[in-house]
Amino acid sequence: GKGMRVMVMGRMAKEDMEPEKELEEAQIKKEQRKCDKLFSSSAPINIEAIPFHGLKSQEVVSILLRGVIMSEQSVVKIRIREEVRRWHPDKFLQKLGMRVVPEEKDQVMERVKTVSQALNDYGKS
Repeated sequence: GKGMRVMVMGRMAKEDMEPEKELEEAQIKKEQRKCDKLFSSSAPINIEAIPFHGLKSQEVVSILLRGVIMSEQSVVKIRIREEVRRWHPDKFLQKLGMRVVPEEKDQVMERVKTVSQALNDYGKS
């Protein structure tokens, strides 16, 4: 799985790897605000309303698990389960489908699936 690739990369010489750019605090906060607004407001949902555009799956997961990532395994597992439920495409449509802008539904759901997949992959590791 993904875990293996990370191990292999870990053994590579530092020079061979492009530096992993840490996410800026400001960007993390911005994505978190987008998340909160997405799930708690009643605003229409277009593609712009969905956070994590252009982020790698591990970045998405680290933002969603922020604040618990260093906690007990059980706490992390609970948070992952909550986020998996929240971002599950069917559940997302059930809860928020009425707010999704029809013309952008495919794009919105594509990004929701990407987030969902990132969480599922992380949950398995």
